[in-house]
Amino acid sequence: MTCLDEVVRVRMPMVRARFMPKEFLALRKVRITAGTVDFDVEIDVTEGPGCYGGMRRWFRCPRCAARTTVIGVSAYTGGVGCRKCWRWRKRTALEAAPHTRTGVTSISSTD
Repeated sequence: MTCLDEVVRVRMPMVRARFMPKEFLALRKVRITAGTVDFDVEIDVTEGPGCYGGMRRWFRCPRCAARTTVIGVSAYTGGVGCRKCWRWRKRTALEAAPHTRTGVTSISSTD
């Protein structure tokens, strides 16, 4: 298992912040660069009950094909996976790191 500090986490709000609203709604795949590692991640769009209704976006894990809101990439091995693949537990609010300490250098559309 990889140490949690060695894994760069990418969250859906980070992706949403990099694109204009209409571009974000049309996204189906993004290329993420974290350090020297580039990887493509599919974005699934599902309709479902939410606080405000409408569509919800999920990452599709490249390793296990599960829907997830967080994708992680190892800074050393280049492995990509979700919480289940990395065997993470959800962090409490006190343990959660701010969004500014992510290590992601770029996010771009592959459409």
